Amino acid sequence: MRNITLKGLLEADTATLRAVADHWLTLVDAIDTTVGDLGAETGDLQFYWTGDDSVAAQERVAKLRTQIGNAHVKCAVIADAMRDFADDLDHYKKMLHNVVDEARGGGMTIDLAAGTVTAQLSAAGDQQQAQASVDAYVSQITEILEKASDVDMKTRKVLDANSVGENEDLSSTLDYREEIDAVTLSSFPTLTETSQASIWHYSHPMEKDRLLNNYPEMIGAARGLPSEDRDRANRVLLDRERTVLMRERTSPDSGAVSSRLAAIDRLESRLDDPGKPKVYLVDYKPGDEENTELTAADPMVDDAWSGSHSTYEKYYND
Repeated sequence: MRNITLKGLLEADTATLRAVADHWLTLVDAIDTTVGDLGAETGDLQFYWTGDDSVAAQERVAKLRTQIGNAHVKCAVIADAMRDFADDLDHYKKMLHNVVDEARGGGMTIDLAAGTVTAQLSAAGDQQQAQASVDAYVSQITEILEKASDVDMKTRKVLDANSVGENEDLSSTLDYREEIDAVTLSSFPTLTETSQASIWHYSHPMEKDRLLNNYPEMIGAARGLPSEDRDRANRVLLDRERTVLMRERTSPDSGAVSSRLAAIDRLESRLDDPGKPKVYLVDYKPGDEENTELTAADPMVDDAWSGSHSTYEKYYND
């Protein structure tokens, strides 16, 4: 085990670590986009190509999307680990400087470059007391370095566990860690926004698609999720509402149905107005299209995922 040195902690470039974390988050977005695009471009394949070859091609596409998407959680975990490592190092740097300031205020001389702590003696009898003070500050500095070394080791374990070799293939089956089980799903609406964001952050892009299409009401109303995903879910809900109304156009109450359809048309026009900034449908209740408010992206959940130690710690020993 390699320990972080005093010089190493002081010179740690945490800004670069955060830039690396941002790059991994960019990969997460790129993976999700690729999986989504691949599904969109091949979704109609079954309607134009039949037979055994068509079935085999569809199965291959599904496996490929799963395989690409399985890189999602690895990149997300690495991003969180790098950012949290940078935060930890900054924290320990601050602790170190606080100890140094306190020691210097007590008359100690601390040479951070050399890693020495000394005390001036005003009388021969002060030697024992001075040595005790020096030892106390050395102990505090040593403890800080040990804590920094500990998070360094944990971060290394995360990186090793989630790295993929150049000649290594990702699994073509859905990674169990990226599925949302029935128990979690049933409690999802009552979870805190942070918990919702954490679950969504680590979900496979195909799992997100499944939930968006199967539970659009729940996903569209989940305040912890990105506006773009809530918008997608609510558009699914809006489209289904239109489909139901289209079937009812021949009913005796066709006038009311036509009014509802017209309201949906107006809402969609507001959503896709090219002359205005991008807006999202994040608060939609079927039947209330006229009063539905559209919102800009929410920077609290849309700019970047803000992870925490607890969200990726389960991956340390995988």
